[in-house]
Amino acid sequence: VYHESLLITRPVTILASGDATLEDDGKSPTLLIAKGNINLSIRGLVLRNAQTKGAGNPEETPALMLIASGAKVKMEKCTVEGGQGDGMTVADHGEVELTECRVMKNRGFGSRISGGSSLTATQGTIQENGLGGIWVSNTGSRVILNEGAAVNRNSNNGIQATEGASVQINGGGVSFNRTNGVIALDAGTKIELKESGLVSDNGVNGIAMVNGATASISSSKIERNQNYGILAERSGKLALSGAVLRSNSMAGVFFNEGGSQSCRIERSEFSDHSEFGAAFVGGEIFVSSCTFSENGGALLLGKDTKGEISGNSISPGPLESAIVREDAGEVKETNNTIR
Repeated sequence: VYHESLLITRPVTILASGDATLEDDGKSPTLLIAKGNINLSIRGLVLRNAQTKGAGNPEETPALMLIASGAKVKMEKCTVEGGQGDGMTVADHGEVELTECRVMKNRGFGSRISGGSSLTATQGTIQENGLGGIWVSNTGSRVILNEGAAVNRNSNNGIQATEGASVQINGGGVSFNRTNGVIALDAGTKIELKESGLVSDNGVNGIAMVNGATASISSSKIERNQNYGILAERSGKLALSGAVLRSNSMAGVFFNEGGSQSCRIERSEFSDHSEFGAAFVGGEIFVSSCTFSENGGALLLGKDTKGEISGNSISPGPLESAIVREDAGEVKETNNTIR
């Protein structure tokens, strides 16, 4: 165990042996700082705050790691644990790649990404962090979860995106977080879930998109979230293709106050929701070649909703009770069948 901190401003490779650990001794809460246009590679290192009792506001406490000013850091089989603030801060065009790493039990966010920076995780976990798993903000900032990466069991949202940031989940998973799995808060902010990604078992919604945020979901599963699989509230465009939405408590999709925005759903499955497979209040919708089964109702078409519902398979019927209209606008129904 080393009670010291590192400031790295030149390219270097760190190969830690055994259980080599950088540990906060109470004097320097930030254990590793990498700055400047450098490449840094770290393998097998533990960065840890050993204090078990929280002190101060985690929002105001420095992170265990700071990656900034264009630094590019690759970490493999590392642990970032127990920070009194965030586990890591990546700012000002920094780039971090995590492979088989654990970022856990930090009082702030596991990772905070801003200023055009990026975090890419493959395998490994970001879990049990106090303010949430990942916070990403600003245009050009992005989070990418590849296969085997998991953002789980965090005390707030799994991933929170704002101010034009993007979240891409390529086969990774976001599950068992206390509130939303992924939430996008404003216009220009984007969520993409694809390649067998999974968002499940979160305490509020699987995916929440509000105030102009957009989302694209393909070939992925959204299951067993406490309220909605996807909540779109005054959002931008929502597109689903080849998605499976199952056993979310209230509805698979709730597209609310859609206004002039569009929701396009194709070749997707909705099952076992207590209220509706999908519910729409406003917006231009297109629902085609989907399967609805064992939901309280298949579709709710609310006030000012318009568009087309075509070629869907629905059970149980009859259609007039499975598709509910409540002051809907012009929504064309063609070739929908009861199984």
